[in-house]
Amino acid sequence: MSALARTLPASRLNDPIQGVRRFNRFYTRQIGVLQEHLLHSQFSLTEVRVLYELAHRASVTAVELCQELGLDRGYLSRMLQNFERQGWIKTTPSPADRRRIFLSLTNKGRKVFVPLDRRSSQEVAAMLNRLSSPQQHKLLVAMSEIESILGPQARTGETPVAPSSGAKAPQKLAALTARLQAVPFQSTSAHELTGKGTTLRLRSGQGSPPGGRNRVVRPASAPEESLRNQSLLDQSSPSAESREPDYTLRQHRPRDMGWVVQRHGDLYWKEYSYDERFEALVAEIVAEFIQNFDSERERCWIAEKDGERVGAIFLVKKSKTVAKLRLLLVEPSARGLGIGKRLVSECVDFARQAVYKKILLWTQSELHAARRLYEQAGFRRIEQKPHQSWGRKDLVAETWELRL
Repeated sequence: MSALARTLPASRLNDPIQGVRRFNRFYTRQIGVLQEHLLHSQFSLTEVRVLYELAHRASVTAVELCQELGLDRGYLSRMLQNFERQGWIKTTPSPADRRRIFLSLTNKGRKVFVPLDRRSSQEVAAMLNRLSSPQQHKLLVAMSEIESILGPQARTGETPVAPSSGAKAPQKLAALTARLQAVPFQSTSAHELTGKGTTLRLRSGQGSPPGGRNRVVRPASAPEESLRNQSLLDQSSPSAESREPDYTLRQHRPRDMGWVVQRHGDLYWKEYSYDERFEALVAEIVAEFIQNFDSERERCWIAEKDGERVGAIFLVKKSKTVAKLRLLLVEPSARGLGIGKRLVSECVDFARQAVYKKILLWTQSELHAARRLYEQAGFRRIEQKPHQSWGRKDLVAETWELRL
């Protein structure tokens, strides 16, 4: 047992449920989410969180928001209808499947969100400024550990398997919550539950934004007959509920880049005999991406299934008008689920929203599955060139282009 766990009362270790509930009460009070409105604004916690997702995701549907945030369908539908009436969101059919309706913030919506986001950062900064550097480090390490323990289950809905070591997992979680509570916070109105990775669950019918009538939100650019009597939460097709993907997409975070490099090196060696110089090339690409990352015009998506990474893709800026699609990868265990097609589609949709004029990609003629995905997405091959690289003498490089 760790030193921290030994300092906890026996009741806390023997009853992990009460230990977690106590921490929840402490933390929600600490960051001010018990207030009726967030950040001295007209918005509730849930409304700010939905605005945050719409501001930071290029292509998201109402169904995905409902699933990933654990929100009641009716509540989210009323909220989105209110947002649309205010002119804060717009709807766009997916170019790949017009039954999928993407949501995004309008310029007016961003003007509403940006001050909220700035105020949230300022209040968290004020909270952290009251702590010493060692205390800040202690806090962030404990938060990271709790997220790493709860993250996969929270994202996938997977039922955790009981650890073979008996009470060690509850003891570790209890110790971490105690570590957080030991940091000398003062009361604050910071509301960082709008940040990435936080999940708020509301029971059906709990709360609703003003003016929430059951009006159908319809994108003006979509055919009227295809959307009549159709809710945003049932937009994909009449059988959307039975065809929900069993994977999720998210943006990159720490430790993802190492996984991208390692899996490219491993898979391309096993499947195509590319040697370690190929892995070095991938490392250079991801290092450049992180060091020069432009969050407004670049993106990495990570696909997860059952809490494990199973795919990735990058869209990077080549120039003001040209983007590059890079490093598409799908694990063998996850192939055939449509992950590759979805990743390519996300890249194309994001590039359009970022107002690029063209996407380029560089691939090899022997990567048949990837080439089919590019072709299906509308890319066309514009150049071929034989080359000798990565221990192979028979390679043919191809450049593909998609005009947006």
